[in-house]
Order: sequence, then structure tokens, then C-alpha cells
Amino acid sequence: WGLPGYRVIRTPPRNGGAGRNTGRASSRGEALVFVDGDDEVAPGYLAALQAALVDNPFVAARLDHEALNPPWLASSRDPRQVDRLPTEPQAPWPVAGGGTLAVRRDVLEAVGGFDEALPCPQDTDLCLRLALTGVTLAFVPEAVLHRRYRPTVWQMFGQARGYGRGGVALDHRYGGGRSPTRIGMRLARLLLLALRLPWFKDRSVRAQTAFRAGLLVGWLEAALRPHRFFPPEVLEPVTAEHARVGSTT
Repeated sequence: WGLPGYRVIRTPPRNGGAGRNTGRASSRGEALVFVDGDDEVAPGYLAALQAALVDNPFVAARLDHEALNPPWLASSRDPRQVDRLPTEPQAPWPVAGGGTLAVRRDVLEAVGGFDEALPCPQDTDLCLRLALTGVTLAFVPEAVLHRRYRPTVWQMFGQARGYGRGGVALDHRYGGGRSPTRIGMRLARLLLLALRLPWFKDRSVRAQTAFRAGLLVGWLEAALRPHRFFPPEVLEPVTAEHARVGSTT
């Protein structure tokens, strides 16, 4: 693989946070870079992140959504993390995908790493917990990660469904909620998408609709029955003090 000291560590299938924590525990460097196995880094990726970590303890790369995906698939989702870092409705701080993150070890250790009790999204949760301690994520556009989407409409729906459930956990931890108004509005949007989906002939539009429907289905089922999908500690509000202690299980 061209990397000195490269090792493969096999672990039981759990979630992305558990895998990243295993890598963290098995590594020895002063900084860590996380990359998902289905994505590809552009030339100069590690050098750009290493340079950025000199002045910033927590950084994220820029995403390219086109190189690894056919046009119909690349256009099926709104591109994120291209010219700036996104935010989530629950908090004003920037967040990023876990496969684009790099962080100094001491900073990550201070919050206990990724929260393995949270099925999804451990990456957003880490960004928000670190922000609560005063460590804000910095954008490194010189480091480019080519992201690979799920190749079928059904797989995109399933991935988005997990994202939707994760949004409920973030609501409980950082703000938001499951008011009857929010539930009613999202249920109406889901019904509208379901009625329109059979009429969409364009492959990209169908994929985009399936992804949006997955987000809504996941959010609604978790909002209505959160304890079915999350252990009680995941649904507790996160404070700055709690973030510093960390919540990795």
C-alpha cells in the first residue's frame, strides 16, 4: 500500500465509530486521519492535512462527488462539503463526514473518541462534542477526498434511513425535538414523495427521491419510538462537561 507500518486489523462488524476507535487505539502517531474504505484520496491528501494540523487541532478535507460516481448518481444528492463545511439544524458549528476528518490525538482522547453507543452519525456527534469544548472544525480544501455513493436506489434509501434516525439522536443531544408539528410536516412530505415516486422516469430523480424518502422514514420511525433504536444514554443532552469526559462505551 506504500505506507510504512501499514496493518490490517479485523474486528467484528459494529459501526463506523467502533472501527475508528479501534484504529485510534492501535496507532501511535500524534495525529490521526480517518478514511472510509470505499472512498479514494487525491494526490497530496496526507500532506495537506498534516500541514493544516500544525495550526488547527481538528480539520476536514474537501469532498469530490463526481470522480467515482456516474452522472445520474452524482446528481442525485445535494453536494456537501465542497466549498465550505456544512452545519446541522441542532447547532451552529461546522461538521464533516467521518472519512474526511483528521485530528490531533490529545484532542480526540480528551472527549473519549467516537461514541460507539450512537449507531449514526458518530462523525457529526464528534464534531459537536469537540465544539462544546472549544475545538472548532477547520476546512482544508487542498485535501480532496473522492466520495463513492451507494450504487443502487435501494441502498441509497437504506443509508439515508440511517441518517434520518441519527438526526433524532442529535435532536435529543443538541436541540430540536419531536413536536407534533414537525412529525406532521415530515409525514406529509413523505406521503407526497411516495405518491410522486412511481411517476418519475429519470434515474437521477428517482434516486434523489429515494434518498429524501429514506431520510424522512428514518427520522419519523426514530422520533416516534426513539428507545427502540437508541440506548437511553444516547438520548441524554450533551453538555460541555459531559463532552470533555467522553461517552465512548
